[in-house]
Amino acid sequence: MQTLKLSIASLARSQIWYVPVLAGAMLLMMARPLLVARVFAAEEFAAYSLGLLISSTFCMLGCMGLQSILQRKMPMDFLSGDEKSAFVLLFQCIVIAFICLLVTFIVPVIGYSAVGLSATGILLALIHGLSQQIFLLVATESRSRVESLRFSKQNLARAVMVFTAAGVVAFYSQSAVAVLLIEAVISFLISFYILGHSLARANFPWMELFKSAVFNLAALPWRSAMAFLGVMFVGFFLFNADRWLAASVLSSESFAVYAFGWVLLAAAQSVQVIINSSVYPHAARLYSGKGESVTFRFICVLAGGGLLAGIMAAWPAHYLIGALVSKWFPEYEEIALLMPYFILAGILRVGDFWSSYLMIVGKESLLLKVNILAAVAGVVAWWVLVQWLLPSRDTIVAVAYLALILSLVKYMFVFIWSIRCRRG
Repeated sequence: MQTLKLSIASLARSQIWYVPVLAGAMLLMMARPLLVARVFAAEEFAAYSLGLLISSTFCMLGCMGLQSILQRKMPMDFLSGDEKSAFVLLFQCIVIAFICLLVTFIVPVIGYSAVGLSATGILLALIHGLSQQIFLLVATESRSRVESLRFSKQNLARAVMVFTAAGVVAFYSQSAVAVLLIEAVISFLISFYILGHSLARANFPWMELFKSAVFNLAALPWRSAMAFLGVMFVGFFLFNADRWLAASVLSSESFAVYAFGWVLLAAAQSVQVIINSSVYPHAARLYSGKGESVTFRFICVLAGGGLLAGIMAAWPAHYLIGALVSKWFPEYEEIALLMPYFILAGILRVGDFWSSYLMIVGKESLLLKVNILAAVAGVVAWWVLVQWLLPSRDTIVAVAYLALILSLVKYMFVFIWSIRCRRG
């Protein structure tokens, strides 16, 4: 218990200053779609929202699972002094990300379009996804060194530039495609700046790292990577199946409303990411140095605190959101029907640190199985609900049911199996 208290106190003292900086970055990135919604008509905002959904779907690939390996291995490599191996793995992730982009180009090439987004728009959305993926990869270096303030400044710099450029381009172009393009360009530029700075600091020539990365692709732990990819795919389904369902069954106007309300869930996930940006590498170091028992208790404190904070903020958040929408976004007042479901789902997502726990202790295969079971059980429960228990509900509300049920079932299943894993 004393070790746990010291660990939490150490984390709080060393990381407290990053919180307002990273929170500012999060707020700007969350305000960005609201700014675009304020400027665009509903149909154009629907196209922009679909572009962001495609972008996040590409990021789900996670360099074919290697991103999760990088997040787990880089802190340990830095701790052991093997920095070259960490940077080689980073370059391998970047190479695989570009290969994934080339493969996914088949979608716009065959001329697919949806919800007002043309094939060209889908192409740019995929490139947008690559830009976000590269940024996540290069920012792993500062996270892995437990330099959360530097990590936060990197995110804030990108957020300020993207928010400003997106607002200006949206206002003058009235084009979702143009906004996606400028966001991608900015993310690429800042990502390569961060990468160059990291390499200069470590004094590694990029060409040497690139050659080593390419020539050793076959030696990567692909079995673990595929397990991580499966975990990410199923996790993405659990968090985003409702968005794809909304894009498929709702009109452009209704999808715009749903996407507008979904900003709340994105904000909840961002809050979790802010906390996890330091918790994950810290917990990985804790597991490496102190063992599983201390790590489990550490995650228990964080998960309980996250749920408690979410419950306390639920009613004020509901009231505040309703007031702001009525004043600034009256065309989206229909989201009042969705807010209770989104707020409850958001609370569960903020408090979910159990997936991170299973990944840190090397149970990614178990996590994959649990998430698959949760996805199947969640979809079945949702189907029973909308088909037999509440069949008269509006379609948009039925889609929101899916978001809440999947979040609830996932949290319960991962929590239960984490306890079972701890007990052996």
